[in-house]
Amino acid sequence: PLCFFFDDVLFHFFKYAEGRWIKIRLTVDKKQWTIMNVYAPNDEVERTQFIKTITQTGKDCDIIMGDFNLKQSTMDVNENCKWRQDMSRTVLQNLMNVNNLCDLWRHQHPKGRDYTRVQKYLLKRQIELL
Repeated sequence: PLCFFFDDVLFHFFKYAEGRWIKIRLTVDKKQWTIMNVYAPNDEVERTQFIKTITQTGKDCDIIMGDFNLKQSTMDVNENCKWRQDMSRTVLQNLMNVNNLCDLWRHQHPKGRDYTRVQKYLLKRQIELL
């Protein structure tokens, strides 16, 4: 991995897969953190496989965040959109369970509805998972 210091913080950068994820290990005040940022594929089959892969790759991560291109619950669906089954949703829930993670935004806003962008035809998407 690539390592460097910045303001007394040691960073280790790990390789990324086709621009889809990057993992950073940093030490701040003698506490080590491992953070993974992801950009999941739009295609359901590819996304399912991608999440299965990062379930293993991210086992040592304290934080896994990014764009999973997935509506995790019906609360994440705009009234103009349709809820549909998606096999990657179950795989993402497994990732969260295996790594003891939660959707921090949803945890802090259990009834909230907010979106990161407006899509074509004024359809909205959920806030990226953190």
